[in-house]
Amino acid sequence: MWDVEKVLLAEDGTRILIEAGVFSKLAPYRQCASDSVESGGIIIGEYRGNDLRIVDVSTPGNKDIQRRSFFGRRDHSHQNFAMNYWKRSSGSQSYIGDWHTHPQHTPQPSGLDIIEWQRVLTGSPMLVVILGIQSDWLALWRSNKLVSISL
Repeated sequence: MWDVEKVLLAEDGTRILIEAGVFSKLAPYRQCASDSVESGGIIIGEYRGNDLRIVDVSTPGNKDIQRRSFFGRRDHSHQNFAMNYWKRSSGSQSYIGDWHTHPQHTPQPSGLDIIEWQRVLTGSPMLVVILGIQSDWLALWRSNKLVSISL
C-alpha cells in the first residue's frame, strides 16, 4: 500500500502527500508476532501552504523503550535525524509528526497516545500514524484535536 506515492485528504481539506516508499520502511515493525514490541519514531516533512509533504521517517533507536503495549522515544537519533533534514533543506523540512505501532489488527489511539500528543505536539498541524497488524490509522493533530484522514 505504501510503496507508491499517495495523496490523502483530511476532513478539514488538508492534503497530505506521502512520498513513495516512506512508510514501506515501517513494515518490519508491525506487531504481527505475539511477542513483538511497539516501535515508533518521527515523521519528517514540510508544509506547503495548508498541505503537508512527508519525505521520511525515523526508526527505533537503541535507547528507545519498547514493550508489548508501550513505546517511549528516548534515543537521540530521532533528534539528529530531524536536524540533518532541517540543515540539508535549509530549514524547509523538519519534524512534522509521530508514528508508532499497536498490537491490534485495526489500531485506534489509546488514552496515553492522546495525552502524549497533547504534551508534545504543539503549533502547526502534525501527522500522527499508528500501524496495526492489518491496517493503519492516520490523523492530523491540529489545535489539540484529531482531524480524520481518509485512507
